[in-house]
Amino acid sequence: MSNLQYSPTVGFATTAYRADLGDRTEPFGEHDGEWIAIGNLLEQAAALPEPQATPLLEHIAQLAAAIARPAALDALVRGEWQNGEVHPADAIVAVAEEAHDHNAYRISAHIIDALLAADRTLSPLQRGRILSRRARTATRLGDLDGAADRYAEILRLGRTLHQPDLTARGWVGRASLAHLHGNYPEVRRCARCAARIADRHGLQVLSYYAHTWLMVAAGISGRMDDALAHGWRAYQAAGAAPLKEAEVLVNVSQMLLESGHAREARAGWTAVIATEHLTAHAALPALGGIAMASAELEDEPRVLWVAREIERLDRAGAPRGGVAAALLECATAFARLGQSAAAAQHAAAALALARAHGFHEVAFKAESLNVSSPSSAAVRRVRLNARGAAVARDVERLGPERLPNHVALAAAGDD
Repeated sequence: MSNLQYSPTVGFATTAYRADLGDRTEPFGEHDGEWIAIGNLLEQAAALPEPQATPLLEHIAQLAAAIARPAALDALVRGEWQNGEVHPADAIVAVAEEAHDHNAYRISAHIIDALLAADRTLSPLQRGRILSRRARTATRLGDLDGAADRYAEILRLGRTLHQPDLTARGWVGRASLAHLHGNYPEVRRCARCAARIADRHGLQVLSYYAHTWLMVAAGISGRMDDALAHGWRAYQAAGAAPLKEAEVLVNVSQMLLESGHAREARAGWTAVIATEHLTAHAALPALGGIAMASAELEDEPRVLWVAREIERLDRAGAPRGGVAAALLECATAFARLGQSAAAAQHAAAALALARAHGFHEVAFKAESLNVSSPSSAAVRRVRLNARGAAVARDVERLGPERLPNHVALAAAGDD
């Protein structure tokens, strides 16, 4: 018998998938048919008594294990959940994660809801963890109230069962929702609660999320030293996940640049683009950052290298939003170097992309950029305290001795 009060409503996999598909004419990924089949079978299992459901659930788990990527399953089980062994239901969750990562949010939600309804053997800890994935999908679908209810249930369950994993997970979820509402004092409060629990119990991934939110809250309030310290703590907590390291290092480097530490910032961004199997989601802002920092350091050849790499990734089909933002940063960098023709060219390219795809903030900034003269003043260098200065030195040490010939992505257009 579970202590979980949340009762999922199980609909139909075909209905969920059609809603995701909308006007698309192409499948989301390689396994759309399997997603639907697993969802349909879970619906059937949810309608059966437990003894009859068990063999069907075993069959579903085998189907899921056949298509779940081993690296994704390992990242979920040993990374996200810090488990030593794989539970049969984990492969089903990994399939739902794949659908989510391909933006098929409704079929992902359906698979998770049907799994929670069908598998009565899941422990409360497993149910709470799986429910956290469902809350994340609710957020993606714009159902913030539904996400809040699920995170509250996870927090309640964690407190009732004295499960630090679930308690920390609930606080992290609340911090993420507070961020969406723009309530940064609440982000800080929730993230501090999560960090205390995660750090005390060695929950590395949850520590990563908690300190990332603390970094964001501190940065918004102008507490740069605290933001850098939390960012570095998040970086350390992500040690077994290079892509998480890269994502937090993008943000730490941005803070260093904004505080006038261009050399250290550039070293951090250069370390990002040297990461193996990097996604465009991290590579494009890192390239734009290298361009901005190099302009501050009056290093025109490196800005030119960045511009060529962004153009190459653009041709390879990198995400339009990331390309537009990186082009705008290149334009700004060229303007700061007094290269008005190159600045105008890159600003026009950013503006064209932004208008075509509705990236309004990029469009506004591209239209407003004065490309006719360099920026009148460099970024003011902020004096960091001992903690902040130590982070700056640590980030600078990460920078490789030389740039790669080209930025290598895990897959073109991966976001």
